[in-house]
Amino acid sequence: MDVVIATNNKDKVKEYKKILKDFDINLLTLSDLNIQCDPEETGNSFKENALIKAQEIAKYTDKVVVADDSGLVID
Repeated sequence: MDVVIATNNKDKVKEYKKILKDFDINLLTLSDLNIQCDPEETGNSFKENALIKAQEIAKYTDKVVVADDSGLVID
């Protein structure tokens, strides 16, 4: 199964490939599909930002798209 990772971050792609290496998944990057898109993360949570990215990238492909958003939360 083809799965697109909705990121331009090469380190994040490496993480996904390592995590999914034992599954029958062909992990594709945005550059593999010549998708040049970097959605603005305007959500109020990591979950909302991941959803924004996945939905925006899904407009460019008929493949399954996964996205995540992680970061630091500092008081």
